[in-house]
Amino acid sequence: MNTSQIISHTIALLVVGCIVGFFQYRYLHTFLPFQKIEILRVALLFLSFFWIGWYLGGPPFDSLFGFTALGCSLWLVKGTKGLGFGSKILGLFSYFIGSIGGHLVAIAFSLSTGIDYTGAEVGLWQELWTHGIMWLMMAIPTAILGGYLSGIVLNRHLNHSKTQSGQETIVQETLAE
Repeated sequence: MNTSQIISHTIALLVVGCIVGFFQYRYLHTFLPFQKIEILRVALLFLSFFWIGWYLGGPPFDSLFGFTALGCSLWLVKGTKGLGFGSKILGLFSYFIGSIGGHLVAIAFSLSTGIDYTGAEVGLWQELWTHGIMWLMMAIPTAILGGYLSGIVLNRHLNHSKTQSGQETIVQETLAE
């Protein structure tokens, strides 16, 4: 990977991480004590694990590490108590599944426009521009699809927690009488 590809990847990763972090914060702050800095932490977690994956083996390890870390940010906050095995798997791989969808969008965009996003025989700034566009074409659908899938799990998890705390309150009130 050359310098312009590293820059465009880093920018796109931060954009996706901030989008996901914003929506996670927006939903979670009413249930859990979150600060707005969590948006940046999600983006930096995603960015870090993507580059760790790239360093350890390149594609597909970069996407596998990065998007799995993005999906796991839910577990770093609250844990998985009360969720079934299927929900845990969906939560863990929600952004990896989103990544597959995002790659398909980027491939379709590339085929329909004829843009060569591999960077072959183009200048640094043109490559940065085209590679950045292609990466965002992959990253934005990934964030949307991954966010939707992890939102299903998040909703189940928070509703289970709410039900658990509600049941405990009823049991405590019954015992007190």
